[in-house]
Amino acid sequence: MIKTVKSIGGKIAAVAIMAGAYGTSALAANSTTINGNQINALKLSNLSMEEFLSNAMSIILLLAGILAVAYLIYGGILYVTAGGDSEKAGKGRVAITNAIIGIILIILALVIYNSVTSAVTKGNL
Repeated sequence: MIKTVKSIGGKIAAVAIMAGAYGTSALAANSTTINGNQINALKLSNLSMEEFLSNAMSIILLLAGILAVAYLIYGGILYVTAGGDSEKAGKGRVAITNAIIGIILIILALVIYNSVTSAVTKGNL
């Protein structure tokens, strides 16, 4: 059960890595300046469907990215602290591999999402 959760966590985390850059730009679109301070807020009311989906996708990818990086760090720590224990080193290698696969999946998810939204927006579907 735990191995399945770790494996899925690594893949989900990969989906989120790309949200860091993408999420920042999407949230910046909803920024407000008050007294010289910029406030970023997700406004769920008065959002078009496109803006809502963009914000939701940004949040999902951001969370997945954070999880992927955390899982990658966890795998690295396992591998480095194995101390000659081949089983622990193997677990670390698997965690690192799963995290990297997850990161690649996040990048692909972002590319596909951007391609689809671009095609729909331009009417090239």
